[in-house]
Amino acid sequence: MPSPSLDDFMALNDQLTALVRADVPLGLGLGTNGDAAAATLEKVNAGVARRVSRGESLADAIGDEPTAPALYRRVMQAGWRSGNAQAALASSSRLAEAAEETRYQTRAAFFYPALVALLALAGIAGFVRFVLPTLVGVYREFRIPEGPTLRLIESLRTSFPWLAMLAVAVVIIAFSIWFKRRRADSPQDDGNRWNERLSGGQRAHLNRRIANCCDHLATLVEGDVPLIESLPLAAEASGESSLVAAAESYAVASAQQNAAELQRATLRFPPFLRWALWQPDESISRPAALRIAAQVYRGTAERYAERTRLTLPMLVCIFLGGGVTLAYGLLLFVPMTDLLQSLAQ
Repeated sequence: MPSPSLDDFMALNDQLTALVRADVPLGLGLGTNGDAAAATLEKVNAGVARRVSRGESLADAIGDEPTAPALYRRVMQAGWRSGNAQAALASSSRLAEAAEETRYQTRAAFFYPALVALLALAGIAGFVRFVLPTLVGVYREFRIPEGPTLRLIESLRTSFPWLAMLAVAVVIIAFSIWFKRRRADSPQDDGNRWNERLSGGQRAHLNRRIANCCDHLATLVEGDVPLIESLPLAAEASGESSLVAAAESYAVASAQQNAAELQRATLRFPPFLRWALWQPDESISRPAALRIAAQVYRGTAERYAERTRLTLPMLVCIFLGGGVTLAYGLLLFVPMTDLLQSLAQ
């Protein structure tokens, strides 16, 4: 955005409000309620306008405005320092969309095995209610001693229906809350972190955040922002704590002009990002190298995500649906096997 002004900033906030109302993931910490986002951005507009009227630059006013959410401040400050706020917002939105996609995949992976588990529980309840009394009668009719398995099942006869009803209620309530819960606005919030751990997508999200940092860095470098300032801005806008720590170490080492510390600080960055920043080919500019690095990390993230899409439903089906189904099979066939063995003797 050439020669950004306060009017441009406020107009962009109006666009952000409209996007939130349209349920577009932005990754700016504005929430998912359009009215609440509009109220927040109105306060931000007023606060930034006061700071600009006192002589602060627009980028500094945005970065220091306490009424703005932290993610919003980081992304908008990076965008305004680079002179291309739209590119910064696009990178943040892309990351939020990827987090939302992972959230959807996790839900879908649990739906089918949970349905299988509920059907198996219904089968166990039917067995305890209708088949078990007949089975016990056969044992008594032939005066066959009851085995430990049958005695265990009989002890569950009174308690299992209530336990099954409780389990079904818990599953239904959990899925109802989970599916009705609106998307998280930030790819770094606790809910999405939990989804990452649950779905095994931590590596995919890490690589997406690194790619996001590369995009921000390329935009900032193209806007002639010094690297010592660009690195912390881009790292904070990406939301990746390891990159933030590495950028802070690099900034401190650069300020102290300590070569050894500077070398150690550069080694804290991921390898390909390190190449794009300090060892690019002479025929490739730094912004172009950063764009290439962003594509590489984004491609790596997609490969990890694809593996998750293949393995997560399988694992959940085995451990959740398969476990309850196995319990149903054992309750059904072990007493029958004991009965047939007793009759054969």
